[in-house]
Amino acid sequence: MQDAKRRAIIFAVLSVLLATVAGFLFLEETAALQAGLGAPTTVYVAKQEIASREILRPEFFEAKEIPSKYVTSSMVTDPAEIDGQVSVVPLEGTGSSTDIRD
Repeated sequence: MQDAKRRAIIFAVLSVLLATVAGFLFLEETAALQAGLGAPTTVYVAKQEIASREILRPEFFEAKEIPSKYVTSSMVTDPAEIDGQVSVVPLEGTGSSTDIRD
């Protein structure tokens, strides 16, 4: 019976040790992934449908943070860029049922 207890204790200690190593490796991999994506950048997206030729106002938009790796030049990063501008195409808001990313 002593041999079985000793074997059980060895396996328990070994399993805790391996779980700790796996957790550490997982955290390292996540940190590397986050570093590759870059710092979060605030972009402004329409929160409601906006008709074409309607004057844009900052209250029509909401701020969302995305990794800087995915920011393009066509994205609005400053609300002053859109204040008083006019959209030539209709804009669909994020409250739409077709948006599955939220």
